[in-house]
Amino acid sequence: MARTSTERVTRALTWLGMALLVGGGLLVVGAIALTTSVEALIASASVATLAFCLPGAAAFALAFWLESAAERAERRAISAMQPAGTPEAHWAETLRKYALAVVAVLCAWGARMWLDIYIPNEVPFITFYLAVAIAGWVGGFGPAAVATLLSAAIAGALYVRPDTGMEVGRFVLLGIFLLVCLGIAAIVSALHDALVRAQQLANQTKHAEAARDGDNPLRALAQFAPAALFMTDASQGCTYCNRSWLGFRGRTLAQELGNGWCEGVHAEDLARRREAFAKALATREPQAIAYRLKHADGGYREVRDVVVAHVSARGQVVGLFGASTPLASAMQAAERDAPAIENPSV
Repeated sequence: MARTSTERVTRALTWLGMALLVGGGLLVVGAIALTTSVEALIASASVATLAFCLPGAAAFALAFWLESAAERAERRAISAMQPAGTPEAHWAETLRKYALAVVAVLCAWGARMWLDIYIPNEVPFITFYLAVAIAGWVGGFGPAAVATLLSAAIAGALYVRPDTGMEVGRFVLLGIFLLVCLGIAAIVSALHDALVRAQQLANQTKHAEAARDGDNPLRALAQFAPAALFMTDASQGCTYCNRSWLGFRGRTLAQELGNGWCEGVHAEDLARRREAFAKALATREPQAIAYRLKHADGGYREVRDVVVAHVSARGQVVGLFGASTPLASAMQAAERDAPAIENPSV
């Protein structure tokens, strides 16, 4: 429960920080569009930085701190049941993320110096945006914020100079850069976290389904039974085939599902087969039908299907259960089981 509450507060702070950053960016854009005065631009950048950028950064920092505190509490609870050494591994991973952020900024600085003759003075931060995005993707908002501050310090000291001929002031450029980079850090880190959680949820679902199938002896029996077994829905569309059926057909389950399994029935026998299945659904009595089914080698084999209605707990017919056997052995089974099957179609 505490973890869920922390996640809600963290999510709220993240959205608040993003809203403040967007508001500050809109303020600066509006000032650029509505005025050409340098003083007005500096004033708008100051207001955006003080009233939007700094509160937004504080909201992101608080969200990051709450998330880290919750993770530390969870690790402490887990470490009581695990061998020591987990905290050290966590700190090593954290340092690695921040180190990668610093390396990304240094690489961006190197690229900026290498491209100095091609990049105009009016875009001094162009290579540092990618460094912030990489830091946010790899490490999250904390390393991206560090990359933002380090990039602003380097670019502000080396590339935002009074003698560059830019018409806007240094403070305006740095304020816009901080707004944009914090927004990039928030969006990229949130996107990466969402992808990671989606992957974790998919893996958990996959493991749960595998565990459920492994714990169900009836499903395992049907899957590995020597007879070719299948299930349909109320429209005679295939919903399940076991390995014996798929081995006989030489196709995958995805190819057989729905009406795909009808592709193997001989065109002259398809109508009779549908009629027998429809009769089983309508009468709720077992039905048998012999027909030609395409084998994995490309030729047709004579098989005999025995189907029975699948009735739900509410008494509704939701489909069919069926078993298919080659005709040579099916003839012997038909003679043995003839009293138990009424109105066969063969």
